[in-house]
Amino acid sequence: MDYKKLKELADDFKHYALVLLAVATFLYIGLWVPNKAPQDVFEKTLLAVASFFLLIASAVCSILSSKYQKKLDDIDA
Repeated sequence: MDYKKLKELADDFKHYALVLLAVATFLYIGLWVPNKAPQDVFEKTLLAVASFFLLIASAVCSILSSKYQKKLDDIDA
């Protein structure tokens, strides 16, 4: 892979990780906002599980971004 492609991949995965983290945070906050929180146990569970999986996806994207950044650093060295 060339330098430009690695840089784009590292930046893209970093942005994906931040967006997924933000969405997971909003879903989690939605569980605890008074008067707007879901009353049904299924809805609460669904939001909690979705938030958990988005956090996992965010971590995976962050790891991939770090991997590509290390490859970039190796090319520079």
